[in-house]
Amino acid sequence: MDDSQSSDIFSENSINLQNITINAESYDLLLNKIKNSTLGNVSQRNKLSERFNLILNDCSSLIFQGLELILSLLEESAVPIDKVINYIDDGACTLQILSNFIKNVIETTAVTCCTMKTFPTCTGNIISLVFSHCKDSECIYGRYLYNVEKKLKDLFRNCHELQLTYLMALGKNFLFDLSEQDEQEILIETLNINLKIGEVVQALDVKTMAEQWKAYVMICEKYSNFLLDKNIYSNCTKLLASTVEDNIKTALQVTEDKIVMRSLKVANFSLKILLKISSIFKGAICVNYQHILDLLQHISLCNSNYHELTLNKSSGFSNLMYTNLIVPTDALINQLVNEEKFIKLVLSTNTNDIKDQNILAYILFRISIMKALLQTNDISGTKYKLIECVFSILPNCHVCFNMGLKFNSIINESNQSYGLYEYLLIHTLALAACMTQQEYIKLEKRFYEAIMDVDYYTAVFCSNVWISLCRMNNSQLQINTLQNLLKIYQKLESNGSFATSPQQVNLNYTIELFFQTLKYPEKLLIYKHFSIQDKRNIGIWFALKIRNLPENLEIHAERIVIEKLIKVYDELSNNNTSYEIDNLIKYMKLASTCSFVECCLKLDDLIVISWCRACPDCSSIVLQNHPSVVQYMACLTNLTESYVQNFENNTSLNKIIRVMSSIMLKGNSDLIILILKTFCKLLCQCEDEDDSAMDLLINTLQTITKDNAVQNCLFSMITSHDEINNLFTPILNKHPSLTDLRHRFVEYKTKFQNTIGRKDQLEIVSENIFEHKCINDYNVDLKLEAIKTSSNFDIDIDSLFEESEPASKKAKLDMNVENLVSNIENNVLQLSQAKENILNDHKNRIKNVCDNLRNIIS
Repeated sequence: MDDSQSSDIFSENSINLQNITINAESYDLLLNKIKNSTLGNVSQRNKLSERFNLILNDCSSLIFQGLELILSLLEESAVPIDKVINYIDDGACTLQILSNFIKNVIETTAVTCCTMKTFPTCTGNIISLVFSHCKDSECIYGRYLYNVEKKLKDLFRNCHELQLTYLMALGKNFLFDLSEQDEQEILIETLNINLKIGEVVQALDVKTMAEQWKAYVMICEKYSNFLLDKNIYSNCTKLLASTVEDNIKTALQVTEDKIVMRSLKVANFSLKILLKISSIFKGAICVNYQHILDLLQHISLCNSNYHELTLNKSSGFSNLMYTNLIVPTDALINQLVNEEKFIKLVLSTNTNDIKDQNILAYILFRISIMKALLQTNDISGTKYKLIECVFSILPNCHVCFNMGLKFNSIINESNQSYGLYEYLLIHTLALAACMTQQEYIKLEKRFYEAIMDVDYYTAVFCSNVWISLCRMNNSQLQINTLQNLLKIYQKLESNGSFATSPQQVNLNYTIELFFQTLKYPEKLLIYKHFSIQDKRNIGIWFALKIRNLPENLEIHAERIVIEKLIKVYDELSNNNTSYEIDNLIKYMKLASTCSFVECCLKLDDLIVISWCRACPDCSSIVLQNHPSVVQYMACLTNLTESYVQNFENNTSLNKIIRVMSSIMLKGNSDLIILILKTFCKLLCQCEDEDDSAMDLLINTLQTITKDNAVQNCLFSMITSHDEINNLFTPILNKHPSLTDLRHRFVEYKTKFQNTIGRKDQLEIVSENIFEHKCINDYNVDLKLEAIKTSSNFDIDIDSLFEESEPASKKAKLDMNVENLVSNIENNVLQLSQAKENILNDHKNRIKNVCDNLRNIIS
């Protein structure tokens, strides 16, 4: 009668699970059988494999039964703990016997899958089962854990020994014949079982985990040719990625140093295994890089002080994260950038769906890819495509650019740190500098498109990269690019919407930076070609800024502009026509770009009179109900702020301050915000004993700060400018009438010192989009169209480069002159290589040529 027919099947000491009957009596018989088993003598070696398979099956059955009997005993109301200990002891003994059996077998005979088909899977399942039991022991044994703790350690120790024996046999002694279908299937199943063991042991013991994964990698490498088109790589990377993420999460959540260190070591080791696995499966057919991509982006957050800002972690913790995670991650990325499928996945990520911290992770990971690509020979245009990825995420970067992230200097010897914007810019520039001429042409067109769009960050970032690239090449590229931008500016000036558009701001910013970086000869060339006396060039000189000229040219230009401004103002005073008002606005705008190297009393008086005529309390307002009043106020405010250091006396300052106060007290929030900063700067210039100005400030503040927008604007200025802060802090602390304002300011500062509060505010601001104020709320269709379009007026990039009548005939460089200059450069280069004794007879002629060239450029 077999066990299934035994009368004991329904006794208290037996349970039935998965069609396997377990009872104490059969268990004891099986245990005795295993303990009395031998492998036989040498003459019986032909039957060794068969006997080993039987012993292996018996051991497997006993281990399974013993663990199930333990579970059943623990469910009893009065747990017989002695029996539980005996079953654990039996399991440990059985594992020891099995380990010795395997050692004897591999020392006695050749071990092949053909003769021992159950060995790799059955033994692996035993190890997995016991390790899982040990891992879950706290949950299984509960309050009895202390009673069985010593025996469980023996069980784990013997299982660990069996694991080592098993892995050694698989790696060095056991052979799979991969020409046989069934042995292929056994190999795949064996790897899957060992993958499961790897998952279990990482929660148990770092050393055990390391041994398991090292052996797993060795087996994969041994049979790599067969495994390339299997799912092994995807399954393995999914598990390892999960292990790394779980351990990072643990390190971030716990405070105990020992646990943090263990978690980071496990993550570090797992990343190194990922690197080896990726190397083995290089070029594999069946790969899924999504798990690795998600992991690498997640790890990239450890490459800064992100966790210091968001979780109040210490700088020491950040350094630990960097050492254990970023270093092996960079090695892994260097490996993966050579995989076409991986790079395609990196480049195909849709940035529209990326939110919150994932935006930062996206950026930092792409920077890591950039660093890796700098070391490769790019033949597929990956570098340009990666820069396109960066451009696509820039519109969403307001929060992460302004949250206070810091990155260590790329130069190891330097203690300097960068913000995220600079860090991204440096790496983008390095990548762009490696591009071919054809790629640069594409990139340059992308720069033009960015500047002609409405997004601030994309335009500014592209401008910075563009200018740096030109500076790295030569001055001719700089001046050619600047002249193209100036032509575009002049073409767009005829569009009525341009003056108040983001495109105008973007072009101004880019043109000024290009002009600032030019050397003296090139600036002189621009100054001559675009005459400041030509009315058609007023717009571009507002973009170039007179203060960016060399000092001798700046003085000359300032005199011309101030003289013209005074003349236009006098004409306006006599005629009071709209045409003259528009001219006055233009020249005020241009004059505001001066640094005012020389003082001018006439300009001093003009600014004061201009403010007095704009005073709402004046009976003869020059601009009353004029459509250009806001432009007038803006230009006059900018001019005043530029000239503020040059006012000769306090009387002029006080007059302007009183007019400004009168304007702000009328309650127009747009005008208040427009002139508030200049108002504060003028007050900072007042003499300390001028109490009337301070009283005026207090009275003005009491009224205008009732508007939340004005209040936030004021608070922002106080926190951003030391000079304004030094003015306001004593006043807010001293005057009782401003107590409420002081409390609100304290709340404002507290909110922005709090990371979460600052992040919330940044997110609110980041949702702002450009929109014409002239579009009425009721005109929903037009309003939505304005939001959806990429710009506020139609711009055809290609049309901007079509030949048209230049603003000045001097503005167009003669191509013959270009050829002549190139010839001079080539001839000078050849002369520099000639021997000195050959040049001796020609030195006077060369000197005469140099003198003539100096005369031309002067």
